[in-house]
Amino acid sequence: MILLFVVLIFSTVSGEWDEIDSEQTSYENYQVLRVYSNEDATEKLDKMIKKDDVEVMSRGADGSMDVLVSPEELSGVLKELKLAGARVNVVHNNVANFLDEVDDLLTCDLHREKRGTKFNFPRFFKCYHSVDEQYTFLQELAKANPNKAETFSIGKSFQGQDLLAVRISNNLKSSHNKPMIWIDGGIHAREWIASTTALWIAGALLGEVDTLSVNHLLDTYQFVILPMSNPDGYRYSRMSRFTRFWRKTRRPSGCKATWPLQKLCDLEQFWCKGIDPNRNFDAAFGTAGTTNDVCADTFPGDEAFSEKNTQAMRDFILANKNKLKLYLSYHSFAQVFLKPTGYKFTFFPNSGVHETAGIAYTKAVEATHGYEYQSMTSMEFYPNSGSSADWVYLQGVVNSYSVELRGKIDGKHLWFLPKKEIQPCGEENFRGLVALVEQLNYSSASYSFN
Repeated sequence: MILLFVVLIFSTVSGEWDEIDSEQTSYENYQVLRVYSNEDATEKLDKMIKKDDVEVMSRGADGSMDVLVSPEELSGVLKELKLAGARVNVVHNNVANFLDEVDDLLTCDLHREKRGTKFNFPRFFKCYHSVDEQYTFLQELAKANPNKAETFSIGKSFQGQDLLAVRISNNLKSSHNKPMIWIDGGIHAREWIASTTALWIAGALLGEVDTLSVNHLLDTYQFVILPMSNPDGYRYSRMSRFTRFWRKTRRPSGCKATWPLQKLCDLEQFWCKGIDPNRNFDAAFGTAGTTNDVCADTFPGDEAFSEKNTQAMRDFILANKNKLKLYLSYHSFAQVFLKPTGYKFTFFPNSGVHETAGIAYTKAVEATHGYEYQSMTSMEFYPNSGSSADWVYLQGVVNSYSVELRGKIDGKHLWFLPKKEIQPCGEENFRGLVALVEQLNYSSASYSFN
């Protein structure tokens, strides 16, 4: 069922107008299927994806795939998968009902309570907050810890929003020359828990939401955290039920009208929006896990670094790459620690370092709340190119990883982790981060690919 409507919403952050695209799906009677494929079924599923009969929602470390299917395509898809011998479970039999439940994740009790003169940091993690509220959190965090934290912008998004980062270290004024640990989240708009986990880590490093002492790490390193690396897309994903699954940026990507209807490209409604920012980095750009379809979720753009947010990340990292000792990017969902690279199977000179890193991280995570995360190369998870972590690795930063956060246990919440899991997800990944940083001294310093 297609709804034709336009809603204009004003962003107080950017001063830009954004709209819910004129053709949006209501998701009434859409289903999410979890498919466990054999070779024959995988081939048929790939054809369905290319024909837009199904949309990939997520992939599991066990080789399963969650796909979104419209009511019109459902019977045909199920018949083809059954003939191919695939095992299929229904995760959601009406996605519209599920998305109504997701609305509750955006509301929580007031997090601004008096605690002396300080922001109530722990209570902030009771729901998923707007870009404005996330930025206020970072600014209040720095204000409460002026000798250890400062906020700064690394650039602007397409719609003019700041890409706000926080630097955390002991002896802050003299910390700029220390080895750097970089953490980011939210590069995919719908992965709300990723930016929230990065915010939790910022609070935990400063002792606001965790009791673990990390003074020795703050003496040695500067931590630079960019919780919201795709603010335009994130804001759009929160606008309504019809935009919840938004993944990309919001820059126009190209016209969906083809020959002989190119004249329709003069009309704005025939233009698609959004580039996948985690396919937009210059790491085997456009060679794996991408598509030339300008409307698709994995469209990488016409060229690497076409997006303002990926440009800003590139420029900051290149300016600091000689100090950068660890790059860590948070995503969701699969509970996987991902090592280089996503675009080819190969044995890298640093594979032993990566193996040690994965063991350290996943063991610390499991020791926190018992959740198991697997460690594997990104290519083993699924082929992809143009990721931020692979690009950083190609710059010579050995320890460059991505983490897919909670959600694997039943998968029914997709990217929208329940409120009660926000805090434990932050806790376990903070402990994983600390374990990872503590073993960096056993890692190679750098490796050149030039």
